Amino acid sequence: MTPTPLIERVIISTPMKNHMLIDHEYVNCPLRFDDRILPANLLPIHMFDFDVILGMDWLASHRATIDCYARTVIFSNVRQPEFVYHGSSPLKSVKLISAMKARTLISHTLLGWGRYNL
Repeated sequence: MTPTPLIERVIISTPMKNHMLIDHEYVNCPLRFDDRILPANLLPIHMFDFDVILGMDWLASHRATIDCYARTVIFSNVRQPEFVYHGSSPLKSVKLISAMKARTLISHTLLGWGRYNL
C-alpha cells in the first residue's frame, strides 16, 4: 500500500494525553470480514492493543449494527445481502486479585504462601 498525503494534517489525542500528527492515509485498504472484503481509508496510528479502529462514519456507510452482547456486527448494505460477522471471544476468563485484597487475605491467614501463587 502506498500512502496518500492528506490535504490537511490531523492531530490525534490519545487517552494517555499524547498527541500524534498524521500527514498521510492509506486509501481503499481491503478489510476482511470472514469471506467479505470492505474498503476503508486508514490513518496510521501506532497502537499496541488494536489492529484497526473503525469510526462511526465508516460503520454508518456500511450500515453496520454492533451487538456487543452477542459479539457480532451485522452489515446491511442495500446492494448486497445482509451478513453477520462473529467476533472472537476470549478462550477462558482470567482470574485477577488486587494487591490490596491479597494483603488483606494474607494478613488474615486465609492465604498461605506455600499453597498459592500470587
